[in-house]
Amino acid sequence: MSVLALSPVSASVYGVLNVAALTALVTGVFDDVPQGTAFPYVWYVVDEENARGMGRGGMRQVNLRVHAVSSYEGQKELHTIMSKVIQLLEDTALTITGYQAAGEVVYRETVAPFQSMIDEVQVRESVAQFTIWAEPS
Repeated sequence: MSVLALSPVSASVYGVLNVAALTALVTGVFDDVPQGTAFPYVWYVVDEENARGMGRGGMRQVNLRVHAVSSYEGQKELHTIMSKVIQLLEDTALTITGYQAAGEVVYRETVAPFQSMIDEVQVRESVAQFTIWAEPS
C-alpha cells in the first residue's frame, strides 16, 4: 500500500519557512490561505509523483510551488520575499516525519511575476518551484 508524503513534506516546509527571517516580510506562511488575509503573504502547494523507477519501493518526488503574493504596485517586495524563500529552502536537508529526505531541496526556477485579483484586490504574484525526494523510513 502506498502512503502519500504530502502532509509530512508540507509540515516540514512550513517549519522551514515559518521563521522570523521570512515572517518579518510577510503577514504569514500558509498552505491554505484564510479568507481576508492581509498582503503580502506566502502560500505554498505540494504535489507528488512516484519516483521509484522499475522496482519496488516508496521513493516520492514532491514538487513544491511557493507563491509570494503582494499588493505592492512594483516588483521590489516580491523580489525581496522570494529571495528569502529561496535562501531558506535551496539545498536544505528537510526533516520529514516518517520519511527520509533523499538529498537536499532542489531549486528549479522562479516564474515571471504576474497580476491577478484576490478578494477584489489587484495583486502581483511570483512563483518559485522546488523538487524534494523522500522515501519511507
